[in-house]
Amino acid sequence: MEFSKEILEKVSRAGADKVSAAFSKLSKQTVNVSVSEAEVVSLADIGQRIQPQEGQSVIAYTQMIEGVKGASVLTMGREQALIFIDLINERQPGTTGILMDLDRSAIKETLNILSNSFLTALSDMTGSNLMIGAPHMLPVTSLEKSIQRALQQTTGDAIVFKTVLEVAGFRITAEHYIVFSEEFANVIANLK
Repeated sequence: MEFSKEILEKVSRAGADKVSAAFSKLSKQTVNVSVSEAEVVSLADIGQRIQPQEGQSVIAYTQMIEGVKGASVLTMGREQALIFIDLINERQPGTTGILMDLDRSAIKETLNILSNSFLTALSDMTGSNLMIGAPHMLPVTSLEKSIQRALQQTTGDAIVFKTVLEVAGFRITAEHYIVFSEEFANVIANLK
């Protein structure tokens, strides 16, 4: 799919506004969301970009179920994810040390909110209908490298949204990838 810089800027603004509203309602505090970067890149380039931040990453993904074949992937440094979980649950940052089931659900819901917000904006701008399925978490230990290899071996494009969520004065950085590739969607579906 082809997207102009103008469309990506509009999608970024509209998506960030929707994400801000959703997280502010969810966490009962003001959450400011901005997109510091929005660009279309090749899948091989993403394979190089999905690198552990701060030692380890938390990765969540969901598949596109309508409009085009592909997937949406969220990566966040582990320490950033732990702080984010504490902040949206109104706990002191540093409280969470291990992601429990409820925390993983919050990360999956983060991907759900980001994906739906940006895909809705993209659908509105392009007149298409893009929908995602249920989000999943990927265990980072062995799968991060598998994702990198899968991205380098498949063809297609992706939109990268570098998203900054500001909660209670803390800046949480996440990378959100919307990948347009049936091959990649099939590969990550088998990584569960």
